[in-house]
Amino acid sequence: VWSSYVARPVGGQERIAHELALQLHKRGHHVVLVGAYDNVDELRRKIPPEMPYYFFDLHARKIKPHLAAARLLGRLLDEYQIEVLSAHGNIYAPFEVCRLRKIPFIWTIHGTSGRAPKGVIERLKSAAVLRVLASPLTQVAAISQANARTIQHMHPKLDPRRIHVIHNGTTDEAALADLPLPAPGPPWRLGFVGRLVPLKRPLDLVALARVLDGVLDFSVHVFGDGPLLDP
Repeated sequence: VWSSYVARPVGGQERIAHELALQLHKRGHHVVLVGAYDNVDELRRKIPPEMPYYFFDLHARKIKPHLAAARLLGRLLDEYQIEVLSAHGNIYAPFEVCRLRKIPFIWTIHGTSGRAPKGVIERLKSAAVLRVLASPLTQVAAISQANARTIQHMHPKLDPRRIHVIHNGTTDEAALADLPLPAPGPPWRLGFVGRLVPLKRPLDLVALARVLDGVLDFSVHVFGDGPLLDP
């Protein structure tokens, strides 16, 4: 299990990869976890000592060390005779080592944009993604039905049988489950589920609510954790 990004505030990608490794290990599978979990004490402490764990921080420097990641992953795949690789985050190095060894590659896509790529860099990244998706070794795990639909919309040639949905959890699952199912018509329900950081723009929802206040009958629900939670 590979997670390219682990940092505070801890988000869904880091937690899902971490929990996946722990649960597979608990069920008797031989699991190797690779990621920068030393960056987050609460997650590092939960890694059992008998489960192989290797620290690697792909985002420690501005220029990402993809070749170093590929060398480490290649060595681990051979040493532990890895049969399946589950990748979260940046997937270029893990995909290449799997491709060379013809090992099944499961890419969990935690988020995607529905817009077309702009500029040379984005087009190059898009071409690299297409190369990963075109491989018969690749299976895609989306974190929601909406995410799966966006992936299929952006990559219509991708066989839908290779897209699977594994729903992400949240820190407030009980409160989220307690909400009544949505019904057509007012009162409308606006919501945000995710890490509360500027990159995900949860404050846009707050700004929208202020505009709509007094115009529509609605409620706002926010589920997540992060620095924007602080007053």
